[in-house]
Amino acid sequence: MRAEDVMPLTEHRAHMTSNFQHVQETGRPLFVTSNGRTAAVVLSPGAYDELASKAELADHLLLIDRGIEEVKAGRVRDARDGIRELAKKHGIRLDR
Repeated sequence: MRAEDVMPLTEHRAHMTSNFQHVQETGRPLFVTSNGRTAAVVLSPGAYDELASKAELADHLLLIDRGIEEVKAGRVRDARDGIRELAKKHGIRLDR
């Protein structure tokens, strides 16, 4: 983090347009502080989208890892049996 990437809230309010432009141009976040603590982080839309995509990918990888652990532990069953059970529970007729 660079010193120019941290700004008190009052200063941010006074220079909001130029701050947004700076975030857009540099791609770096702006940390807005209040009473010496980070109160908000300003990101460019592109930086936010990239961060959100990485978070989504991390969530998917975690779910895959959990699934692999379930298989390794033997906590699986035939999908056809599960579908039949759900269909019966919800009154859905399956064609064979």
